Amino acid sequence: MSRCRESAALLTAALEPADVRVDERLGAKTSGHLGGRRRDLAATEAARQGVPSHQLCIPGGEPSEYVRARYVRLWDEARAGPHPTTVLIGHGEGMACLLLRLTGNGFDCYLEHVPGSAGVTWIEVDEEAPRIRLMNVPAADLAGHLTARTAR
Repeated sequence: MSRCRESAALLTAALEPADVRVDERLGAKTSGHLGGRRRDLAATEAARQGVPSHQLCIPGGEPSEYVRARYVRLWDEARAGPHPTTVLIGHGEGMACLLLRLTGNGFDCYLEHVPGSAGVTWIEVDEEAPRIRLMNVPAADLAGHLTARTAR
């Protein structure tokens, strides 16, 4: 979670005062023996085992369904909390799994939601439902998307 901690430190400096908490549930997926290898290897392994990729649980790893569950639990807690603004900084797979939930999509749409490195997703929540304002925008492209309210 070192990149997440670095990002949190930068945001904290820009948004002071801020109440910063590190929650290990925002950690990356534990990929077990496939860690660091291409995604198609996971798909091949899932096919070999006869399960969908998101249910693949390899030695030392966790399936994407578990990743989604921990991100969604944290999301629900943050939404129920007293803070008017909450910034979640997480890893690509976890954020993609959360976006699947928020958009009502299944794991068949997973690759549409996997952000590139340092992609930013901005979600506003009101009493009714979450609204996705930005999805997977590279940091270099943010200036054109930010409003006066968020540009500080």
